[in-house]
Amino acid sequence: MVTTPGRRAYATDLTDAQWQLLEPLLCPNTGPGRPTTLELRDIVNALLYMKQTGCAWRLLPHDFANWTSVRYYFDKWTLDGTWEAVNAALRQQVRRRAQRNPQPSAAIVDSQSVKTVEARRDRGWDGHKRVMGRKRHMLVDTQGCLLGLLVLAADVSDQVGALLLLALCAASLPLLLQLWADQAYRGIVEPAQARYGLAVEIVTKPPEPRGFHVLPKRWLVETTQPYCRARPRFDRRAAACDHRALRAAAPGRGGRAGPRSPTFASSRRGRAMSGPGVTRVPPRPEGAAGAVGGSSCPSRSASGCWGS
Repeated sequence: MVTTPGRRAYATDLTDAQWQLLEPLLCPNTGPGRPTTLELRDIVNALLYMKQTGCAWRLLPHDFANWTSVRYYFDKWTLDGTWEAVNAALRQQVRRRAQRNPQPSAAIVDSQSVKTVEARRDRGWDGHKRVMGRKRHMLVDTQGCLLGLLVLAADVSDQVGALLLLALCAASLPLLLQLWADQAYRGIVEPAQARYGLAVEIVTKPPEPRGFHVLPKRWLVETTQPYCRARPRFDRRAAACDHRALRAAAPGRGGRAGPRSPTFASSRRGRAMSGPGVTRVPPRPEGAAGAVGGSSCPSRSASGCWGS
């Protein structure tokens, strides 16, 4: 196999011990068609570099394999279920090391909304979190290991996303009997019991309104979400965006939907800054489309709608 000669190691590269765990799960092409000529370890190292840095495919450093080859293997392993098999195998190893059954019997579900770039597909407004983007619906076990993940537009409710996620993961989790969730999932108690035989327990907040409180079982999923927030590739996927879509201002950004008007130097309160030839800019109406302080969100028709 061909490996990249003389390449200096990056901090994201696999160690020898890590590659020994992954190598049996990433089988080269031995059937009909062109045989595998690239070193699969270099492909994984390139994907780990992209995951950590969030760079575009075409901006992959030249000392890795060609970006088209890296993208080919990423799509191939996504479609044939290789990533799911890798995640399941590593999760089972972690559970065996903790002296637990490889198949979990309890899980925690939660969601998280994140901002995304302006694109047409899979993008919406989360009115509760006031975020324009996508929402990750996550299912983890009591060790914090990932059981299932579903990325939808942010305007999809937590209940709908949870039921879709359970429908995708139910066949691969035959021993799952208990599910913990927060108060946003009250509507899935009866459907989850009727369809999958799951006992859903809603973990409520303590009566004290102030201060930080660790919620029983619910905190386990919160230990997994920071790993997603720390990776830019999980919040944005430039290759999946259509930059020809009209740009709408996201809340908190101060821009305006539609074509740009002549630019004036102004302060945030709507008054022009001092200087020769500077024109006073009136403040925006409170309910204007795309307004920072307005109650209405940017029009979905005017906005454009990943990362793995």
